[in-house]
Amino acid sequence: MQTEISGGKLPRLTGRFFGMKGFTDVAAMAITDCKRTFPDGAYLIIGPVLNGGIISADGKVDVGANIQLLRQLIRLYTERGVPIFSQLDYKDPLDYFRLLWEQESKTRNNRYCTLIYSDFYRPLIMSERIRGVYFVPNTTRSRTAKHARKLLEAIKKPELDVEDDIYSEALHRVLH
Repeated sequence: MQTEISGGKLPRLTGRFFGMKGFTDVAAMAITDCKRTFPDGAYLIIGPVLNGGIISADGKVDVGANIQLLRQLIRLYTERGVPIFSQLDYKDPLDYFRLLWEQESKTRNNRYCTLIYSDFYRPLIMSERIRGVYFVPNTTRSRTAKHARKLLEAIKKPELDVEDDIYSEALHRVLH
């Protein structure tokens, strides 16, 4: 599936995502998948993707590199035996509904789609299968990370920082 609007038309949701109506449907599927895949629970890794993180030579956020960094972090923690649930498996429908929101919200001044947090990340974090969240360094600009930290504190689940050695290795893999 494409993640950009070309000619003003949104791409279609296909496969198992076909027929979804919004972020809550994506969250419900993610929670079901997490329960099936990780009966004893798992952790999430949250870091900047669209706002911050890895910056390219031209000074712009490198979304592709930020996604690759998350993939590498998930891989490294998984290789070390830490159960990590990958929200990246839901990137296509999340992008679809974010782009739809952006298209419908062109007259609004709010440039952040809060539904990504309230309707996807919040229910996922609140589910019994998510044990806690690892945060990528430099998430100070990430609104999702800010909301997630507040929620974790309120529900008494662990807020963990990605370990320096794992972050360094993942970053090296992405940049080299």
